[in-house]
Amino acid sequence: MKVFQIGTAGGIGQRLAALLSARGDEVTGMHRAASQAQTVIAAGAMPLAGDLVADDLGTLAGWMRGHDAVVFSAGAHGTGRDKTIAIDGEGLVKAVAAATQAGVLVGASTLSRGSPAR
Repeated sequence: MKVFQIGTAGGIGQRLAALLSARGDEVTGMHRAASQAQTVIAAGAMPLAGDLVADDLGTLAGWMRGHDAVVFSAGAHGTGRDKTIAIDGEGLVKAVAAATQAGVLVGASTLSRGSPAR
């Protein structure tokens, strides 16, 4: 299965990418900072630099196209209410809309505990 994973460089994202890769899935791991590419590779995924907040819906959908599933494992991780809403709330909504536009199943999502966006 081809999986597009948002938030691959985080703690949950790395573990999930490693599990998916170990079972034979091909994972495209979206990460924000260029410095995170090696972390994504070490987890077994192909890195793709992107920004869930800044990139537009069409760009995200284009990256997702051709995958079988999208997994959202991004999170603001206590970086403040504004970022939590932008990533854990609006970012998740944008990711689902992009996956829908791309015709891809959204397989799972994770949000940080205690998120004020929930």
